[in-house]
Amino acid sequence: MALDKVLTGDTIGERLINAREEWGYTQQDVENGTGVKRSTLSNYEANRSVPRAKQLNELCKFYVVSPEWILYGTPQEDDSELSPQTIRLMNAVKGMSERTIEVVAIVAESLKDLDKQE
Repeated sequence: MALDKVLTGDTIGERLINAREEWGYTQQDVENGTGVKRSTLSNYEANRSVPRAKQLNELCKFYVVSPEWILYGTPQEDDSELSPQTIRLMNAVKGMSERTIEVVAIVAESLKDLDKQE
């Protein structure tokens, strides 16, 4: 289920905290994945400021949610069925080389085969 359909929050800050905590990320993890500085994210989470378009876009891609959800708490209309674990894995491979991603895929397929044997 899409993250924005299961998490709530009355403010932008609460929704950003909930999304970050759902994935088990620290503010430093979010900075590393989005380029949004930790101090800036802290201000967003404390409702001291609101993300500008560029930062909003980066946060949406990182958390795989719509801008409408971050800004207004409105769930996306699509029926994405990606689990939080799948999205976390997708975020983990961001920035890896194609070769490294191929190795990760081979390892994941081997682990999947191992699970089937158990």
